[in-house]
Amino acid sequence: MLNNRYIRNIGTFTQDEQMALFDKKVLVVGCGGLGGFVIESLARIGIKDISIIDGGIFVDNNLNRQILSIEKNIGNSKVLEAQKRIREIDSTISVSAYNSYFDESYQNFMFNEFDIVIECIDDIKLRILLEKYCIVNKVPLIHGAIDGEQGQVACIDKKPLLEILYKDFDGKRVNSTPFYTIAAIGAMQISLAVKRLLNKAVKTRGFYYCDLKNFNMQYMPIDD
Repeated sequence: MLNNRYIRNIGTFTQDEQMALFDKKVLVVGCGGLGGFVIESLARIGIKDISIIDGGIFVDNNLNRQILSIEKNIGNSKVLEAQKRIREIDSTISVSAYNSYFDESYQNFMFNEFDIVIECIDDIKLRILLEKYCIVNKVPLIHGAIDGEQGQVACIDKKPLLEILYKDFDGKRVNSTPFYTIAAIGAMQISLAVKRLLNKAVKTRGFYYCDLKNFNMQYMPIDD
């Protein structure tokens, strides 16, 4: 019988779909703005096996936008605070926390043990590196990026997308991050991830662009 905490999910998901989510293993790379929102959502939606990677600590300029950041945990490990938060939401969730930054040292990490990887990191080179590792290990990757009131998400499966998307990127950014942009883009990441986990059709050769300033969202295909 379905636990009462998930009753309000039914209707959006069937009971069988909710039960299927219980068996999924998800890796989140990055526990900052997007990562914190994604982790909170995964814990509440019914994912019972969550792994998280981040080597950072919370600082006071995280308080405006990072849902896991509160005054009393400034200076604390992001990944350990994320682990604590997950267990406060649902003590039955299995949580593996890797307190180190994602980089080339994760080349031999067992990405293929996961049903999906969700990317929540800022560095473009590391995003492309994670894409490479996921493709080699045949695991879908959910990408997310934000800048000011704009953001984008994508589902990457089998073929590179980020190395094409960022090929001509000039590096210019607004470099501000209000919480509502994180909430919007994080929600889009979770929506894409859940659809892919439940084997629903998702587009993989482009990205969804969201402009909150002008309330515009569109799908942008990528030419190979």
